[in-house]
Order: sequence, then C-alpha cells, then structure tokens
Amino acid sequence: MQLAGTIESFHARSSPINTGSAWAQVDLEMSRHPGSTAQLDTTIYQNPKTDEQEAFETVVYQMTGKNINSFAYVLNVQKTNVANEGDGGIIRAATIRMAASPEWVADMGGVDNVVILRRADDGTTTGLETHCLKERDAAGNYIFEAVSPGGLSAFALVATKAPSSSTGGGGGSGTTSGGGSSKDPGSQFTYDPSAPEVHTGRVSLTTSPTGVVLESVTVRTADEACAVAIREGTTARDADGNPLGEVTTMRIAPADVPAVPPGTTVAIALSCGPEGATFDPPAVLTYTLSKDEWERIDRGATPKVMWYNPETKTWQDVASTVDPDTRKVTAQVSHFSTYALAWTVSGTTEPETQDTPTPEQKPVQEPGSSFPTWALALVVVLVVALAAFLVMRKK
Repeated sequence: MQLAGTIESFHARSSPINTGSAWAQVDLEMSRHPGSTAQLDTTIYQNPKTDEQEAFETVVYQMTGKNINSFAYVLNVQKTNVANEGDGGIIRAATIRMAASPEWVADMGGVDNVVILRRADDGTTTGLETHCLKERDAAGNYIFEAVSPGGLSAFALVATKAPSSSTGGGGGSGTTSGGGSSKDPGSQFTYDPSAPEVHTGRVSLTTSPTGVVLESVTVRTADEACAVAIREGTTARDADGNPLGEVTTMRIAPADVPAVPPGTTVAIALSCGPEGATFDPPAVLTYTLSKDEWERIDRGATPKVMWYNPETKTWQDVASTVDPDTRKVTAQVSHFSTYALAWTVSGTTEPETQDTPTPEQKPVQEPGSSFPTWALALVVVLVVALAAFLVMRKK
C-alpha cells in the first residue's frame, strides 16, 4: 500500500551538545525537510563579547528589574543553507534545552533566578519564557527549557540578581561570572516591570507555537485616547484558533457607529482587530478622556463600556471600572470586536413605573373610564320598576 499526502511540518532534534560540565539540545519545527546541504554548527563559550553582554544585561533588566549575576554559557548556532522562517527559510520555531550543574544553580539562589535569553542574527535581544523541567539528567544537572518563536541564533543561560546585590562569581563547575559590566542598564530608562512597550495602531505579537504571548505589548490609537494591553503569558488566538500574529486598534467615525439604545450616547467607538481574536486571560482595554471631555458630561451621566455583537446586532455591556482622578475607564475583554465608551443618564433607559397613589393624590383615570352618576341612577330606577311589574303580574 502506498500513502500520499502533503507534509505540513517537520520536526528534528539535535544530539546533546557537550558544554564541558553539562549539555544543550535543540528541537526544530520546520515547514518541510531541509535540503541535503543544510548544516548547523554550534559553538559553546562562557564569556560573551562586550556588545553581546551589554545587550543581554539590558534585556534582563527590562524583563525583571534585575542585573545578570552570572553567565552559565552561551550557545551559538550558525546556519548553512537553512534559515529561520522570518528570513524566508523553513525553521518556524525552536525549543532550546540548556542544562546547568546543581552547584551553579545553588550558588545563583535557585532555579527561579535562571532564564534563557536569545540574541537574533540582527542583534535583537529578547528574554524567553523559561521553565525548569522536573526531571534532572543522570549527572543531577538541572534542565531549563524555552521556546524560541524566531528560530535559531545565539542563546545564553544566565542567572539574575537584584541591583542592590553584591557582584557574585560563577561558583559552579563549568561556569563563569561573565564579568560584570560597568554599564548600568537601569540608568538609561525608568524601569517599570508592568509597562509593556507601546505601539500606535498596529503591533506584532511574539507568541509560542501554542499562542502564548512571550512579550507584553500595548497598542493605542493615534490620539492616545484608547489603548489595548496584552500581557506576557496570555494565550492569544485568532478566530480560527491559530496563534495571533498582530493586534490593531482604530477609532470609528461617529457616522459609522451602529445604532445604540435610547438614552445612550457614544463618546468613543473603537475597532479592535482582528475581529474574533480571543485572549485568556483577557486583554485590558482603557479609554482616557481629556479634562474638557470629562467636564462636559452632564450631571448624573454614568460612563460604561459596551461591545457590539454583529450576530444579534445589539450592544452588550462590559464590566468596567472608572477612575475620576485619571479620567480613565478600564475594561477586560476576552475577545475582539467593536467597543464603545458610552454615557447613560439615570432614568432615560429604565422603563417608567406607576406610583401608588397617596391619600393626597387621586388616581389618574384613562379618558372615558368613569361611569356618570345620572346613568347609574337611571339603571337603579329601571331595575326597581321591572321588579314591581313582575310582582304585580304574579298576583
């Protein structure tokens, strides 16, 4: 029997790469089988070059607010006749496993202080979401694993320390302190671990093959009135369930806003795309009003966030919080659609209720509902006469 089909992906695993005291290994996800001339050459070194070290130190500070305490080693992968998908090649992603001796891990304060970093071929340096596997190897080495969505390049296994800590050495077998840099990355910017990089209109997402966001991002409108923040660790997928590649935000012109319920006024309408994208946990949507806009709100008006359901063609409320001090209205959104910051005035959207009459009030009757007194008297007379007639007839 012969089977025919189309190869959608190809997986490959390298042999363990000896570091001297531990090892490293690479798993590849490729769109097809590489050509016969494809080759990967690996180099292991402990002391990165000055520019590499400064780039790694900067990204660690951006990620954690800490400095690098020690470089365990750097794994550099050179590619021949094969390239990453971003460069027009077939390597979609790579899973990196880097082992470290238990002595080094103990000297660095434990596995929570260890992270894998990536330096791309163009010099871009990023931190990867790193996990320590439960199982150790036969020599007792800890195994750290991370997914590199950009493919292969250079990877560093490092340990972090708080900026106030004293400079420490590498301590363990096969490690080095890496040489502390006199340059303090924190002196170049104000560090805020909760503040992702901000983009306008559109931003690409860096995700794992399963759709987990690897770098927090915020995308806002050109006027900075609206912003959507997606945090690292969020699972972001498009309407078809694939990893989400980008996020867009754009204000909607008032004439293009779908009709809203009576008593509701739309202040800002926002199109978040791609429509149907989902987020777990939810993305954070923020509207910011100017002081003049806030003061123009009529007394008694209440701000709220709504989203437009294209299937039912109706607006639905979204739970939100209001901060008058910053004039911000914030909501968590688990999917993308059209969202609006709207205002309602108390009493305009609620159905009217009838009051129970008080002793001082007379019930209001519908026109024609009362029965005239003279007509009632006439009915009584006729009834009495009819009764008398019947009695006389019996006699």
